[in-house]
Amino acid sequence: MPDVHTIRLRGPWTMEWAGQPARRVKLPARRSRVLGRDETGRAVFCRSFQRPTGLEPQETTYLVVDTPWPLVKVVLNDVVLDIVRIDRHQRPAWPRADVTDRLADTNRLAVEVDYPPGAASDVDAPLLGEVWLEIHGVG
Repeated sequence: MPDVHTIRLRGPWTMEWAGQPARRVKLPARRSRVLGRDETGRAVFCRSFQRPTGLEPQETTYLVVDTPWPLVKVVLNDVVLDIVRIDRHQRPAWPRADVTDRLADTNRLAVEVDYPPGAASDVDAPLLGEVWLEIHGVG
């Protein structure tokens, strides 16, 4: 099994919500502290990140989104990503997209999620969840 290197995309993101001006949020965060417990609708979370250094041609890079909320879409550098929920061994996995050939030196990521009515009962639910890059074949 190949080694995997993980780069978490935490820290500052911008969040667009319900026609309001985009605001800065630090992830991870609890939904109830940012939106309130009963807010419903869609939010778009955006951030930039640099291409990981030292990527080798035989390595594969995945963008992974672990969120309890329904994903509407994930956009990297103005391209909507094809999100799959299985790994390369056909096992269930966190939603992911192969971004190996889509990474630029500077990348712009947007993750759109839906907060449906009745889904906000957990006061400790994350605002988005975790987002990370997985680099497979390291070693």
